Amino acid sequence: RKVHWIDWMVSAPEVEITPETNYSDIIVPTPDTIRMSQLLSMLLTNKKPVLCIGPTGTGKTIVISDKLLKKMHPDCISHFLIFSARTSANQTQDFIDSKLDKRRKGVYGPPLGKY
Repeated sequence: RKVHWIDWMVSAPEVEITPETNYSDIIVPTPDTIRMSQLLSMLLTNKKPVLCIGPTGTGKTIVISDKLLKKMHPDCISHFLIFSARTSANQTQDFIDSKLDKRRKGVYGPPLGKY
């Protein structure tokens, strides 16, 4: 058996843009977005934490939003936190706590049956 590398673009989905397609829904696959999407899927499938960093305009937010909002298993819950210069630590904590169920004093978790 021989092992070899394949191009990331081999797994790229076909892009069909119709006149009804919203501009914000158009994601043109590039080697970077395909690579990021595949690695993100692998990490999330194995329940590993993910931190995406990189230059502005490389598709990080689009790839993550697409995966979390449209392509996640129904047992998973995703929420987006949007920060500004005025966002306080208490506001962040309150938002996170509001999305979790209280198990007992000081112990929180996702709703039962969810991840």
